[in-house]
Amino acid sequence: MLSPVNTAALQKAFVDLGVWVRPFSRYIYIMPPYTISAEQLTQLTSAMLSVADTIVPSEDNQTLISHG
Repeated sequence: MLSPVNTAALQKAFVDLGVWVRPFSRYIYIMPPYTISAEQLTQLTSAMLSVADTIVPSEDNQTLISHG
């Protein structure tokens, strides 16, 4: 069974952390430019980890899907 993920809420959480990512299906992906600074890349990846830590997996190991 699949459980929906609120991608709008995830995107808002990223924006609140100062980064823009694009949810796609059940994935969150980034496409940083080759010229990204180490500080910018750290901000981006730290935001991804922070938001990922807020996603609580279902107790019955259902696969999460996105409706965004």
